[in-house]
Amino acid sequence: MHPATMLRPQEQGNVLFLILIAVALFAALAYAVALSNSTSGSSISKEKSRTYAAQIVQHGQSLRSAIMKMKMLNGCTDTTLNFTNGTYKKNNGALVGPTNSTAPVDKRCNVYDSAGGNISPIVPPVGALDLTNPDTTNASATSPGSGRVYVFQVKGIGTDDVAGTESANDLVFFSSYINRDTCMAINDLMGIENPGGEPMTGINTGSTGGFANGSFAATAIREYQGALAQPTLCYSAGASGYTFLQVLVER
Repeated sequence: MHPATMLRPQEQGNVLFLILIAVALFAALAYAVALSNSTSGSSISKEKSRTYAAQIVQHGQSLRSAIMKMKMLNGCTDTTLNFTNGTYKKNNGALVGPTNSTAPVDKRCNVYDSAGGNISPIVPPVGALDLTNPDTTNASATSPGSGRVYVFQVKGIGTDDVAGTESANDLVFFSSYINRDTCMAINDLMGIENPGGEPMTGINTGSTGGFANGSFAATAIREYQGALAQPTLCYSAGASGYTFLQVLVER
């Protein structure tokens, strides 16, 4: 039998040195993994906001494109457009409306119909919405993410004229209760500055009008802070929280 192998002092020192190196490498690896997880968590959150923003903007611009197509191919006009659908609702379950009963009966001017714009109404993902806003409990308010269409002048878009000039009023799509991160990502995507690191606000004079029966009657003129002549943006709308806006028809 061979006698037990004994490590010489120099060999013992080498083993100890290798153990210390292994411990140091393990500690460095653990720190790198922790740092990577932390960074990747922030990036994922930012990436999600960007993804949500892209989805919301894409829907708004798809609406705009569909309207242009219906005008060119279906003979639709600004006043014959119809946004009737069964998806966008108020908190009490009622449809957002308003509808356009003067639109052609064959539905060729219905934006959300296969005979017309062939667009599906989209509600942003829950992760893109702010469901903690107190106004979401208002029964008559539009439910989070549901779209609605209004009439008013957006300053710098199309023709600017005195309040109440119907030929200068624009047709605008809104989606409210967007969360702050997604709202800012929308503006970043569109190359719009978020003043002071926060979404812009809107300055409103007069009253907007719901797009009922193709009417462009409204007295409101609205200007968005730092976003003159921008047809796509997100802003702080007070009780309605952060709101996505897409100008559908510039007049």
